[in-house]
Amino acid sequence: MVSEKERGDLGCDFKMGKVGIITDSTCDLPIEYINKHDIGIIPVNIIFNDEEVRQPIFNLTNEEFYRRLVAGEDIKSGVSSPKIFKETIDKHLEKYDEIILITLSSKLSAVNQTAQLVMKQFSYENVTVIDSLSGTIETGLVVLLAARKLAEGKTKKEVIKYLEEEIIPNVHLISYAATLKFLRKGGRIGRLTHLMGTVLNIRPIFHIQDGEILSPGRVMLWRNIDEVIKKLMSKVAGNQKEELVFVAHSGNAEKCQELIDYFKSLPNAPKEIHMAEVGPAVGVHVGPDTIGFVWVGEYSDEWFKDL
Repeated sequence: MVSEKERGDLGCDFKMGKVGIITDSTCDLPIEYINKHDIGIIPVNIIFNDEEVRQPIFNLTNEEFYRRLVAGEDIKSGVSSPKIFKETIDKHLEKYDEIILITLSSKLSAVNQTAQLVMKQFSYENVTVIDSLSGTIETGLVVLLAARKLAEGKTKKEVIKYLEEEIIPNVHLISYAATLKFLRKGGRIGRLTHLMGTVLNIRPIFHIQDGEILSPGRVMLWRNIDEVIKKLMSKVAGNQKEELVFVAHSGNAEKCQELIDYFKSLPNAPKEIHMAEVGPAVGVHVGPDTIGFVWVGEYSDEWFKDL
């Protein structure tokens, strides 16, 4: 993490007192935004065989993680202990009067439930837990939008209302996985779907809706998948409610940049389109070469009918 002096030199929005934000390391928010807004990170544990590695951004590089994943190591993820939650919260409360703790969807992980348990056990009256009902950089987008509102001078109550009424009900993620192997291993898809995808070289497109991973009923031949993503980006352009979006990848920055350039070229494209990389906490479930994008705005299953 950068020091307080370094934050000041960088023109960061960090301020002593007031309201701070904590999230968990599944958010996949690029480190520059975490540093700029002094966002606290509760780590998710990554277990290599019997070796446990805590995964905040600073402990394990994505390159090393994906190398070991592809090499066939037995890798799992796990929620940190309530003790780690408490330590992270207490450290942040040394700098802030109040905290908004935004977690991965409660329907995808026990992170939110553990946070709620810690709230009850230690009676944190000045900490509010928010279920983002989202995952990976989708959660990161929720977190960053909240941080920007605080930097504008909004109160904790105003930011929570903004998240609950405007952002969380309207934040979306569309993605595909290059292989179904890791989703199958993590129990995210059934055996038959995995077999079909392997034999036929097809991939489902995923959408996170109301905190759950769903498929809008479409599978695509692998060679056509990027064109499908581009068509979906063209549906989003002009239908966004916020001008900040992310395009994310797991180990394929070049392809991700190509899609960002395409997104920016569209009429009515969002004004801010940034890249993010899927880290180990989520990468263990989706594997390498996954691509997805997130936005706040309109979405319809009808978009998939003419793909």
